[in-house]
Amino acid sequence: MRLPILAAFAVFALPAAAQTDLRIPAPQRALPTCQDLWVERNAIFKSFGYCFTSRRAIDYFGNGGCFTSNPRLTPEAQRQVDEIRALERRLGC
Repeated sequence: MRLPILAAFAVFALPAAAQTDLRIPAPQRALPTCQDLWVERNAIFKSFGYCFTSRRAIDYFGNGGCFTSNPRLTPEAQRQVDEIRALERRLGC
């Protein structure tokens, strides 16, 4: 399952030549915010039972239903997390 933000912004992982073929005008394409990416990434961990330790994450997601500090992500979930982290680095988050 591909998460909404990744699907909407996967285009930014494409080479520049491939991006020029998009039908959406450049001004209408917006990068996600650092907050968007943080939420998307941590929502994946939450869905795998991760117990958050930071006040920010606990305030946002809570720890109800958590059961691990070391979740076993599926290969697809790990790929999504890796993509989000790469975009966070690229954006300077």
